[in-house]
Amino acid sequence: MKLFFISIIFSLLSLQANFNYSQPKSLKSDEERTNQNHLIDGVEFRDSSELITTNFQNQETIVEKEGSNYNIVSKNLNTGVLNFIDFDETSYYYRQYAFDTAETKSNLRKSEKTNNVQESNIQIISNNKGESFLYTEGYTPNYESSNYAVKSGARIIGDEDRKHVTDTTEWPYRATGYILTRYDVLNNETGKIDSRYYTGTAFLEGPDLIVTAGHCAYGDVTTSYKDANDVIHTEYEDHLNNPRFPDQIIFYPAQNGASFRPYGGIKVERVYLEKNYYTDTLKDWACCKLESPIGNEIGWYGKVANFYQKDYPFYSFGYPGSKDGKMYTADAKFTDFENDNGWYYRTNLDSEGGQSGSPYRVNINGGEFMCGIHTYNVGNSYSGGTRIDEFMFAFLNSFVANHNVIYEVASIKPSDYGFADAYPTDDSTKDNFKTHTLSTGFTFRTRRYRTGYIQSEYIVMSCIKTNITEAFIEYEFDVPVYRIDVDLAHWREYSHEWLDKDKGIAELQVWHERSWWNPLVSSRWVQKFDLLSDETALPRDRTQPTTYSIEFDSPVTGFRFYSKINNPDISDSNRGRICIGNMNIYTKAD
Repeated sequence: MKLFFISIIFSLLSLQANFNYSQPKSLKSDEERTNQNHLIDGVEFRDSSELITTNFQNQETIVEKEGSNYNIVSKNLNTGVLNFIDFDETSYYYRQYAFDTAETKSNLRKSEKTNNVQESNIQIISNNKGESFLYTEGYTPNYESSNYAVKSGARIIGDEDRKHVTDTTEWPYRATGYILTRYDVLNNETGKIDSRYYTGTAFLEGPDLIVTAGHCAYGDVTTSYKDANDVIHTEYEDHLNNPRFPDQIIFYPAQNGASFRPYGGIKVERVYLEKNYYTDTLKDWACCKLESPIGNEIGWYGKVANFYQKDYPFYSFGYPGSKDGKMYTADAKFTDFENDNGWYYRTNLDSEGGQSGSPYRVNINGGEFMCGIHTYNVGNSYSGGTRIDEFMFAFLNSFVANHNVIYEVASIKPSDYGFADAYPTDDSTKDNFKTHTLSTGFTFRTRRYRTGYIQSEYIVMSCIKTNITEAFIEYEFDVPVYRIDVDLAHWREYSHEWLDKDKGIAELQVWHERSWWNPLVSSRWVQKFDLLSDETALPRDRTQPTTYSIEFDSPVTGFRFYSKINNPDISDSNRGRICIGNMNIYTKAD
């Protein structure tokens, strides 16, 4: 029996989607400006560092009204939905807050790549002073290793020390990329919506997860600005300090000028900010979920938490604004750590606008790890970035590895239900739960309609028969369920079953309670997994079922399989049959 994990992998971005956009052309030297302003078909694009906000006297986006019990804010750039997340760094599970199934269904744990794509759990590394740090190793396809030697003693501040990366497809450079961010902003003078563009750097920390500076993904764009001739423009000024999420972000891994984008552009689906940055623009970092898992192809970096040692060497690479979108690398040292807030390194890295979001990479005992994110510079005095702390480490790790969660697995076979070989339609089975207890002591409950244990083979739903249009089986548990692995198939080919996506639905559904802040949305069953989609490819031969692994965005205590025919075909035979076979239920051990 083959093992198939849910996966809808979007193709790389078509840059004609949603808005009129053409790729930036190579910039001539006379177009370079000290404030890094350039044009995309007549529209200026600027360095994201201009979006850093420090004055919150007129801040209107404080969100305490949503409740203070959250530490991560996430926005879906496709739907505009904002989520407030209370992330527990001490106990989390794989892709807990990726919201995959609601949008792209890009579950990335493919069976053939489980050992390669999923990182190992957290490990501990020590430096030459005996200090210990948490780390994960990341993922490099084909087990390539970097030949880059970290140099010490390089002079950065004062002397130009950056070097052009000639082959950005080499490891580790290819896992870093150029980001182009678009904000759609009201022009007060014309009354029209203009697109404003900003640039920065980001790098991969998971199959579809990039990390960047917070100000590259959230900032106040309704401000005045100077053009290339130092003329002040106020057409976007609203006299409010109101940072916002962008309308679109595109990530170009390994870009080396606008004419060299070896992996194309991938749209960002969702942005995550820590509460400190969302409410006060403090602790400058962000991460973004991409619409496709380019990291499976090109790799992502290992990371280390809470690392600092004065004068320790590191290197960084990104996209200086004056370098025409080409990647540059430089060596540096950590010169200080700002212990008053515990967030920021000081360094002597030579940097400028556009490099925000670049990774800080250190070599510890022969292994290379990302330890920080470049975010700022103070004139020619020093530059710096956000250090990866334990909270950031845990949140990033939740996208690629399990940590501190031990699962208990209950295996349910079709014979465990005790159902008759029939399709009941009575109110007793439809409205009342029946309790089932496995030999292991695990207990679950079901209620059902037009669902039975057929021919001693499978639990089968049949939504088509004379005067019948739907079928379901609902499950209820005493403990939270994180994931299920379940064998599924149609009973026979379409010519016998008459059920496909054009004529009806068949879904795994979860119960969605009405939100107190949105009383217009009622409690209801919502789709978790579409059994009839082309991507699911549900087998048409019950003797060859497929095992699907379905992870819940948040733990559930119940779910149901449901099928319905839209325009019923009158039939004296049972049709529209879907088979439910062996099922593993993953619960969290105490």
